[in-house]
Amino acid sequence: MDKKKNKGQVKPFDGKKKKRKSRRSSRYALVGAVVLTAVLIILGAAVFSADRVIDDGSVSSENSELLSTVSSNEMGFPVTFSNNDIIRVESFSSRLFVLGKKILTCVSDRGAVKYNHIFTFTNPDMTVSENYGLVYDRASCRYFIFNEKGIIYEGESENKKHIITAKINNRGDVALVTKSDDSACRVSLVDKKGRVLYIWACANEYGVCLDMSEDSREILCGTIGSLEGSVYSKLYLLGIYSDSDVKEMTVEDNAVVDVRLSGRRVIATCNGARVVFTVRGSEITEEKVTYPSKIIALHSDKSGNTAVVTNKVGSFGTNEITVYNKNNAISYVGFTDGEIVDVICRGKRVYLLTDSAIYESCSDGSFSSVGTKEISGEGLVICKSRLYYYSKGHIDINS
Repeated sequence: MDKKKNKGQVKPFDGKKKKRKSRRSSRYALVGAVVLTAVLIILGAAVFSADRVIDDGSVSSENSELLSTVSSNEMGFPVTFSNNDIIRVESFSSRLFVLGKKILTCVSDRGAVKYNHIFTFTNPDMTVSENYGLVYDRASCRYFIFNEKGIIYEGESENKKHIITAKINNRGDVALVTKSDDSACRVSLVDKKGRVLYIWACANEYGVCLDMSEDSREILCGTIGSLEGSVYSKLYLLGIYSDSDVKEMTVEDNAVVDVRLSGRRVIATCNGARVVFTVRGSEITEEKVTYPSKIIALHSDKSGNTAVVTNKVGSFGTNEITVYNKNNAISYVGFTDGEIVDVICRGKRVYLLTDSAIYESCSDGSFSSVGTKEISGEGLVICKSRLYYYSKGHIDINS
């Protein structure tokens, strides 16, 4: 609003001007009330939609012995876990999330323990997006959702059946594949407050991997089946707003291990081949490549690039790393020696963890060692563009 007008509203006037000012003030007051109401609604909606960390009753004196097993030195890393039960480490929001058999630990990128959550799952597993994480029990129906501040929801699958696999997206929506009494498996979509948004039953195959769109309108489920002694994979692209909107794609003689949904591309990474389906309405086209030899390890990024590690044909002890883009074209092929423990693909960049070092891909496809010390680990993770590695008992930063 104009400063002169604002100033004029607070100056003393004679009666006639006061009357004119009074009419103007009514209009300004009405506009101000509308603006104030809109602001309050927006602020209220923001508060209502914000993630609320629930009180964590797991961190109590009864569990003090378990909590004491997690420690970090004064310099930050390494962070050690004396139980030696680390299953997996993932990263988002500048935090490292360490999944053990009984405890989830949130660690900053500098090595400070931010929070712990103790659980009683039998067979825990973890998956993350850029904003949320999910820990679920493959031996029960239970799961919980967390962010960088703590646990925001704990719940069970909608049919209270064992969870086979799960996925969480940036909205906090969760896709679950569970066992079922009336079908081979069941796929459900729930939001971060546990409300069921979609349910679909798969009659003949068993779901093993998932992906979904960021708007949660589509779920991609990779399944495995058997027919006359031959294994096949079937991919189901599910439109959650229509029961009839289910598109099917089949990969013969292969077991799918990872699926990615990239725009209209459906990417299936299998044990013997990689297949990219392009879906345009009812038309589906297919691009398939076969690996040169038996697969050792693989990793796909969120953009649809995949690094596949295989043994180099005709050599002993040499690994061949093939990087495919989202169109299934080969970006490059590289080679390295040593036992490959883990691999991370980030676009055309590939990081390898071997039994003694971390390697980074170069522009010519070769690999060079990253860091100055010999390391020993079981997995790699990237946080804030820095490399970390972990074993069953500690997590450390690559220096």
